[in-house]
Amino acid sequence: MNRSWLLAALVTCWCAALSAQPVGISYIYGSGQMGPQLNTIAPIVVFVYDKDAKPVANSAVTWTVTQGASAAITQTTVSDATGYAMSYLPAYAVDSSSSFLTVEVDARGLAGGPVKFFFTSLATGFTTEVLKPGEDQDRTLNTTAGALERAAYQVAIMAADGSQTGLPIPNVGLRVLNVMPGLNQSGYYDFKVGNDPRLPSATCVNNTLSDANGIATCDLQTGPRAGTTRLYVLLGENRLMPLLTLNVAIGAAAALSLNTGSGQRGGPGERLAVPLSVHATDAGGNATPNAAVAWSVIAGAASLAGNSSSTDARGDAMNTVTLGSTPGPVRVRATLNSGASVDFELAVVLGVSSLQVVSGDDQSALIGATFSNALVVRAMDAAGAPVVGVPVKFSITNGGSLSAAEVVANTSGIASVFATAGANPGPLTVTATAQGFPVVFQKLIAYAPGPLVTAVRNAASRESGLTPCGLATVTGVGLATGVDGVIRSLEWDATRLGPVDSVLIGGVAALLRAVSNVEGREEIAIQTPCAVGAGSLEVAVSVLSITGSPVKVEVKTFQPGVFEVDDNGQKIGWAAHGDGSPVNSVSPAGRGEVIRIFATGLGPFASVQNSGEQILSTELVLGINDSGVPLVGSGYLTNQPGLYFVEVAIPVDFPTGPSNARFVVAIPQLGPQPGNATIYSNTVAIPVR
Repeated sequence: MNRSWLLAALVTCWCAALSAQPVGISYIYGSGQMGPQLNTIAPIVVFVYDKDAKPVANSAVTWTVTQGASAAITQTTVSDATGYAMSYLPAYAVDSSSSFLTVEVDARGLAGGPVKFFFTSLATGFTTEVLKPGEDQDRTLNTTAGALERAAYQVAIMAADGSQTGLPIPNVGLRVLNVMPGLNQSGYYDFKVGNDPRLPSATCVNNTLSDANGIATCDLQTGPRAGTTRLYVLLGENRLMPLLTLNVAIGAAAALSLNTGSGQRGGPGERLAVPLSVHATDAGGNATPNAAVAWSVIAGAASLAGNSSSTDARGDAMNTVTLGSTPGPVRVRATLNSGASVDFELAVVLGVSSLQVVSGDDQSALIGATFSNALVVRAMDAAGAPVVGVPVKFSITNGGSLSAAEVVANTSGIASVFATAGANPGPLTVTATAQGFPVVFQKLIAYAPGPLVTAVRNAASRESGLTPCGLATVTGVGLATGVDGVIRSLEWDATRLGPVDSVLIGGVAALLRAVSNVEGREEIAIQTPCAVGAGSLEVAVSVLSITGSPVKVEVKTFQPGVFEVDDNGQKIGWAAHGDGSPVNSVSPAGRGEVIRIFATGLGPFASVQNSGEQILSTELVLGINDSGVPLVGSGYLTNQPGLYFVEVAIPVDFPTGPSNARFVVAIPQLGPQPGNATIYSNTVAIPVR
């Protein structure tokens, strides 16, 4: 029985549980209640949260009475789907020698705590005295939107009867609302009722519990709405105090935000078309009229119409700016008396005369993936200097997307974006344009899962294309999956090697020489089948049973290429002395010496064999230093398929002293047909002493 689905489900559940582990608890409501002894109080509530501050359900919270009971009392509840855990405790009996009893409860979660709660059991009544606002203030609070009024309301609470008559009652809470809350089943006001956001509002913040002197203090935080409303003051959650009147006016300007004008660019001396505009608000977010705004240029070259202005009835203020003569970024700052400020980012730009590709072309990405390297362009003026601050727009074809449609050139004239391939494999082009000057990234390839061929070249000359019997390299992405380095074939007729299942040229399997992945460059070295004819043929590569999209490649009858090897960091032609030892800077060719030079793509050969070599039927012309030299011999190495050689004598009059001869192979094409021009190989250096 396949139980993989069960394992996946268990892993998913385990991961989900792990991500919902509680890391702490916080206070919600319930502390500061006061009521008759033995009555059940309103619930006391905490919030259980995880590392992302999200609610954790079904997490245990332990509630312990640490003061006010003859013995420690413990209760455990669990959090609900909203992360709330709550407890209902009775108001414990008061000793006959006391008028009231303060009960303290600690809440602890699996992580976090304690969160402390207080409530007071009353054996008798209590009295109160409002200390602030006084009678002379007509129970009115005058403030501004968003303001914090310290000790705006104070009330003293004292026992009215019994042995503690006149003594202060500590740990009694205060709460204010702009609506009248209803009573719950326990006779307490409903904690879940909040302020009506349509009305001016206020909230008691910080610690509102009465102190050791029985004085409860409300630091009043006003809301954003201006106007007049009633405030209901709840003491101990069971007594409604005399009503207050709350007058909230619009406050002084405290914050600025940008309206319009930032991001503009212009030429030297240009007055920008869009005014710079800001919006001022008070601490409650209300628009603030008649607020003074100071303006200044803090970076770059520009002048302002004025250094100060005032906000209008909507709280808006504006200014106009004229750019200076120095190219570069400009920053203008608007500041309130409160110190709040905002900046406008502007720029003086010169005309663009050219846009250049800096980097990012010639790369590939899987469909739906982002290309590894940014596409980078540079904007230049007529003098060749970078153009700063000019907007560069980018667009993409074939369903791709860009990290930005427009980028502003930096102080080096550079703008860049990242491209993401769409769902369709194939080439993409990205066009960048600045002030009407376009430049195009033309070598971006999106490929589907599996091998993608990006180039097929002569292994010696690196010219694009193939030739029968010749050696070539296939370059692309996904050609050498799992390969790190080089895998070489030990069989001359191998058509499968490493992860490569096959390379088909016109449906005929190529012979595979090597598969490599060196520094991220993936290549397959092949020999083109001798049986294929000239023309445009499809090349299809299959890797790990996945065949990539075929590409059209031109197969040419002749494609001469001379191989190069490394010689102390320099590239020289691959050549050998008569004894087979290599020709190099340590052992150069001598004047008059016959050397063998190795090549590929020299065309058909006769069937006559001579010591593992087949004679070429192709007419060859050889050149050294732009002068023709006699061909001593040529052939095809049957024991090294795909490898040709030519033999040439170094001229006896070659200049003395160590130098390099410039060697080339040419194949003349005869006939009246157009295009029958001589075909040349790449030029290589041959060390000569």
